[in-house]
Amino acid sequence: YDVRSVYTDEMGKDLARKYDANVQRMIIQAARSAAAVNGRAGGSTITNADFTGANASSALVAGLFDAAQKMDEKELDEEGRMANFRPAQYYALAQNKDIMNRDWGGRGSYATAEVPVVADIAIFKSNRVPNADDSTNSALKTKYQDDYSNVAGMVYTNMAVGTVKLMDLAMEHEYQVGKQGHLFVAKYAVGHGVLRPDTAIEFTTA
Repeated sequence: YDVRSVYTDEMGKDLARKYDANVQRMIIQAARSAAAVNGRAGGSTITNADFTGANASSALVAGLFDAAQKMDEKELDEEGRMANFRPAQYYALAQNKDIMNRDWGGRGSYATAEVPVVADIAIFKSNRVPNADDSTNSALKTKYQDDYSNVAGMVYTNMAVGTVKLMDLAMEHEYQVGKQGHLFVAKYAVGHGVLRPDTAIEFTTA
């Protein structure tokens, strides 16, 4: 029974999850950064203790409209605005019937817990939204270390973070006679950095 494809598939997925987590850490770093050039705004923070509380649904909707206002005031393009939330916050939004109400132009589905857009911001669910204190996490490179324990979500565009890729995802394997099995290695060489802080907004509880 050949299980090699299963192992290599899981290794690729694990690297993809780490890639995604580091990008989202850098989006938060962008939201916390000052302007990159003169004449541009820096990142923004929207704080509300209810983002993760009992009133998360209404608080998050209000936060998304606040984020849209901030982006308009920074004269950012209306297209390509996105928000990432962990499942708890995403499903809190999904229970808000006001944003599903088609009489008000809602496009979501209460039945399938689908929240496609709020305040013209596309909503995505992700387990990789950082929510731990990684300021001394030695498993991370220094640039990714920070305290993310109060992060509830983020709003951004694809201009917030830049990625440099030296080597794309690659797999290697060799058969080891002594162990009667295959050794698999999944690897890539990639890094991320803040590009435009003005396009990133952090949702925080404190």
